[in-house]
Amino acid sequence: LQGSRLSLRRPGEKPPQEPDGRTVFMGGLSWDLDSDGLKAFAQQVGEVSYAAVFTNRENGKSKGSGKVQFASSELALRAIDELNGRELLGREVSVRMMEAQPRKPG
Repeated sequence: LQGSRLSLRRPGEKPPQEPDGRTVFMGGLSWDLDSDGLKAFAQQVGEVSYAAVFTNRENGKSKGSGKVQFASSELALRAIDELNGRELLGREVSVRMMEAQPRKPG
């Protein structure tokens, strides 16, 4: 495999998507925040295509972070500038560009 790249996936597992500059990671979220609340918070800067709070698979509780996909990369950059450090439900939210990472088991 000299110089080649090998990628292994479990059956049914989707390959990691390459970053397109439209998706941001939001951390420091309140455990009381759901995906609809995250979407409403992000819509302050513009059109949101998708928003999800990450949850524990076993108990369904929030992990305190999530991701938001905006309609354009310009809106994603604006969200980083305008929403990073803002307070939401008593917690300071951190916002950064989402990077492609392989899924972690569990």
